[in-house]
Amino acid sequence: MIEILSGNEAIAQALLESNVRFASAYPGTPSSEILRYGLYLKSKYNLNAYIEWSINEKVALEEALSASFTGIDSAFFCKQVGLNVALDPLMSASLVGTQGAFVVVAADDPGPYSSQTEQDSRMLALFAKIPVFDPSDIKEAYDFSKKAVELSRTYKLPVMLRTTTRISHGRQNIVVQDNIENITLNAEFKKDPARFAATPKLRFILHKKLNEKLFSIASKNSLKFDFFGNILLVSSGLVYSNLYELIQEHKLQDKVTLAKADMPYPLPNIDLSRFEKAIAIEETYPLIELQLNLQGRRNNIVPKEGELSMDVCEQILYNIGVLDSFVPVNIDFKDKPPSLCPGCAHRSAFFEIKQVY
Repeated sequence: MIEILSGNEAIAQALLESNVRFASAYPGTPSSEILRYGLYLKSKYNLNAYIEWSINEKVALEEALSASFTGIDSAFFCKQVGLNVALDPLMSASLVGTQGAFVVVAADDPGPYSSQTEQDSRMLALFAKIPVFDPSDIKEAYDFSKKAVELSRTYKLPVMLRTTTRISHGRQNIVVQDNIENITLNAEFKKDPARFAATPKLRFILHKKLNEKLFSIASKNSLKFDFFGNILLVSSGLVYSNLYELIQEHKLQDKVTLAKADMPYPLPNIDLSRFEKAIAIEETYPLIELQLNLQGRRNNIVPKEGELSMDVCEQILYNIGVLDSFVPVNIDFKDKPPSLCPGCAHRSAFFEIKQVY
């Protein structure tokens, strides 16, 4: 069955198709529609699933993580600044691990368009030591959601799916299952004090096991290469799609090699010495750049702030000498007034304040 889905809808569809039956979130653009579409699917297929808005992101993550401790495949959704609120339990979740799958979906806002920051949640995945997928289009948001569930089940480890505004709110034809069937839920928590109530010395052992899991995941991870030029561009997410289109549009296939990181952390050591230059072009922080010791933001080749739109990517290609000409696009616009995210619980309070003042 073919559905025209937004990135957020595709994520919810894929997770429920993968038997995720506990999902919690706190609303925040660009992530809000994930849980809302999950509720729609629950009603449509009469699913035996628990899907709810929580009082804040920390509570939402702890609820979903606790469900995963009982063997229920679970997911947690938030925007990038919401992940800050939930970071405390996330740091322990990676050490303790899970029983059922546990997928953290963080929606970033490069730009930013509706956020206080344009931080990169992939760096928090690195900080918390959990794998992170970075889809480059809506179809990959669907596919990678399923991969994240499977990887989490296999390694009993939280896995992040990082999306961005353009992926979350873009739309694409997706082939989905004709039906989502109910499954038998057998929630059972087995006591394991050395794991779930670990003392500092035992946390050292858990940290060692976590590093072994990450090494195993990294050893099976790799870059995907397109084109055959002497200059290597390494990317992930929507920026990869922008670069791919520009390389084809300007016929740069013989000048550059484009490498894609589906899972930008953890990456294995990769020998890139055969290339004349190796540059990481990614939103928004230098995650790939730091792991592979590439050029990029640290060399001022890639802008240190802002969305890497098609125009910005085209400028980068011109600056590194693979594009012969470039006409900058200067757009004169007034800043859009800030607005509260759809579904935000603060909207009603601000509405009442405006009535008084």
